[in-house]
Amino acid sequence: WPMRAACAHFAGAVTSDAPSLLRRMAAAAGVLYNASGKARCYALPRSALDGGDGIWDWQYCTQRLPQETYFNLTGGRDMFWRFNKSAATIATHCTRRFPGVVQRPGWIAATSAFSSAGSASHIIFSNGEYDPWRSGGVLRNLSSTLVAIEVPQGAHHLDLMFSNADDPEPVRAARRAELTLVREWVAQPLPRVAHPSD
Repeated sequence: WPMRAACAHFAGAVTSDAPSLLRRMAAAAGVLYNASGKARCYALPRSALDGGDGIWDWQYCTQRLPQETYFNLTGGRDMFWRFNKSAATIATHCTRRFPGVVQRPGWIAATSAFSSAGSASHIIFSNGEYDPWRSGGVLRNLSSTLVAIEVPQGAHHLDLMFSNADDPEPVRAARRAELTLVREWVAQPLPRVAHPSD
C-alpha cells in the first residue's frame, strides 16, 4: 500500500502545473518521511551516501552493500544532488563517520554467496513486484528450505511491515505463506551438534 498511497497524490495531476506537481511530490514523499503528518518540511540530506537519514550508514560502512556503488547521481538526469560515488569517496566518508572501524567492502558478497543449495538453509527470499531491488533477488526456490516467495503488488519489504487494511490480497497471502514456513521450521527438532565438552 505505501506505493499506491504515494502515487495517489498524483491522481488528477496536470503536468503543466509545476507548483501543484511539487506539492504532490512532497505529499508523496511524506508517505515515508512524514507518516505522522506533523512535519512542515523535510531536512535536506547532509550526505549523498545515505540520503541523509543515516539509518543504513553503519551497515553500509562496515559491510559495504555491493550494489550501492553502482549508482551515480548526476543532478541533471535524476532528481538527486550531484554525487559521483567511488570506493575512495565511500572509504573517506566511512572513516570520518566511524573512526577506527574496520571497513569490509567485500564482506556481504563473501559471506552471502551460495556455493550450493546445501550451504545455507531456512531462508525466505521475498520479492515484491514493485521492489526496485527485485532484479537482484533470489527469484526461484534453491531448495526446500531456501524458498523464494513472489509478492504480486508488493513493494520493498511490504510483506514484513505491519498489516494495513489497504494491503492487497497477494501481500496477505505472502505473509501467510511465510508464517506457515517459519512455524514448520521452528517446530522441527534441531540436529544435535557435538559440544567440545561431550
